[in-house]
Amino acid sequence: MISGGGEKRDDLGISFCRYIAMNFIVACHVLQYYDNELAWWFNCGVQIFICISGFLYGQRRIDNGYSFIKRRFIKILSSYYVCLLIDVVLLYIFSDQVVDIKDIILMVFCKGTIAGLGHLWFVGTILFCYLLTPILSQVYEFQNRKNFKIEFFSFCVCLCIVVQIHLPQFNPIWILCYICGYSIGKLKLKDEKWLYKASLLFVPTSIIFNIVKIYMKYILKITLKNDALNSLYARYGNLCHLLLGVSLFLILYVIYKKFLQHISGIAHILKLSDKYSYDIYLAHHIYILGPLSILSLQISAFSKIIILIGLISAQSIIVHKASALLNQLKICD
Repeated sequence: MISGGGEKRDDLGISFCRYIAMNFIVACHVLQYYDNELAWWFNCGVQIFICISGFLYGQRRIDNGYSFIKRRFIKILSSYYVCLLIDVVLLYIFSDQVVDIKDIILMVFCKGTIAGLGHLWFVGTILFCYLLTPILSQVYEFQNRKNFKIEFFSFCVCLCIVVQIHLPQFNPIWILCYICGYSIGKLKLKDEKWLYKASLLFVPTSIIFNIVKIYMKYILKITLKNDALNSLYARYGNLCHLLLGVSLFLILYVIYKKFLQHISGIAHILKLSDKYSYDIYLAHHIYILGPLSILSLQISAFSKIIILIGLISAQSIIVHKASALLNQLKICD
């Protein structure tokens, strides 16, 4: 969804992971509309995206933190603001929903969402991760120290506590997901067996954690009335999602490298997907969930699919072109 400066242009393994994650997210929201439990498994596409972003920037040297953050913010926010403007206009014209100016202002500062745009929480989270990236880069300058792993683990724990207490709008587990991706990116720079080592750590751990989650949720059907226990249970579920997202990223990367990279035509599809994936993420939600959902229309399933593809594609292209023009004209500076 979000390309990073650390990505090799010919590494379509990353593009494949991003393409699958994008489709997971769209499928998640369609399934969510129909109240299908699988929605809450397909939404790990967001964690795959976050992991990919961390992975790419983990391979990038950052000499000027301010310049890095400025470029990232301009790229992310230009598309975000264009899409937000389009969505608010659409809601005003075609929906009975009252859009409060206060909510719009909060969304401008990435501090809230409104009905039909609930997925945009991701933007604030990824921007926070970008703010954190120069710090991570400095921390990793000490990676050759004897006790670095213990110190880095302590840093992550302290960061999660600070975010939980002082920045409650962010989920510290999703920040940790970015850090996991970043660490895998750093591992790739210094170890040719990075994929094997990362997979050996994350995949078995993910399987164990998610089997326990499935057993607790679907077999025992645990319901907790105690708020503290319920909060811990929710955090455990988030941790399972983190592990699932990171593991799927690694598995999908292997699948592409082992079985798919020589298939004719796949490179063109993945490059096109790379170009528009972030715009598709921004644009799709309003047409699936919320007051403008195409799925609520009394028409055939085939017609819904065609209309959805058309509207999402059209808005994604508009957002991409408009934000590119803004960046070219340096209006965002």
